[in-house]
Amino acid sequence: MGGHRAEYAREHLRAASAQAHNPRLVIWFGEATHSYWVATPAGLTESPDIGALLILLDPAPDLV
Repeated sequence: MGGHRAEYAREHLRAASAQAHNPRLVIWFGEATHSYWVATPAGLTESPDIGALLILLDPAPDLV
């Protein structure tokens, strides 16, 4: 089969947008897992949805 399935076009677009804003990381949507993935020098991280992915990429500052 290969390529992206049409029913996941929105998720792939969101992953591509996150990738464009984070060029030093590799970000994609996994159709088999239905989750977003980030490859960093420290390893792979899975995010269940776009909200969790965005928090992972740009965490809120610690409140003091």
